[in-house]
Amino acid sequence: MVSSYHFHKFSKFLPDFNSFDDFFHQFIEGKVFFGSWFNHTKSWLGVWHELNSFLITYEDLSQKPHQVIQNLANFLGQKLEPDDMENILHYSSFSSMSQNDSLNYSSSIDLFDHSKGKFFRKGVTGNWKEHFSPEQNDKFNNIYQEEMGDLTFKFDWSLN
Repeated sequence: MVSSYHFHKFSKFLPDFNSFDDFFHQFIEGKVFFGSWFNHTKSWLGVWHELNSFLITYEDLSQKPHQVIQNLANFLGQKLEPDDMENILHYSSFSSMSQNDSLNYSSSIDLFDHSKGKFFRKGVTGNWKEHFSPEQNDKFNNIYQEEMGDLTFKFDWSLN
């Protein structure tokens, strides 16, 4: 939600919200770009294991990058040499990607207002704790459990 909020802030093609609180309420009601995040996520998480797909969360990639990259290579049937792993770790790092003009949208001045934000913002997990009020946290947790509790896939993040 926080990433989507910041994406809305600097995207010229999306509605701008006055505050995170305004965005929070619209997000919860599914009145943001792509509609309900809960419905969107449930629609593909409910069948992702039936598809020939590999799911990587930013949390996993941040906490155990070697393991995630090796698991992806295994899924793709590829053997990684030590230099391959180091190159992938380097070029997929937040630092490298945020400085790469082909990835960070810095040349897309028609689509983004770079005075209002960046595509690669912080590169940390758990930043939502700096945005959610205790009331918003409780509300989101309750809705999340209600909407997503039946999924067999569990995101590796804390809701508290």
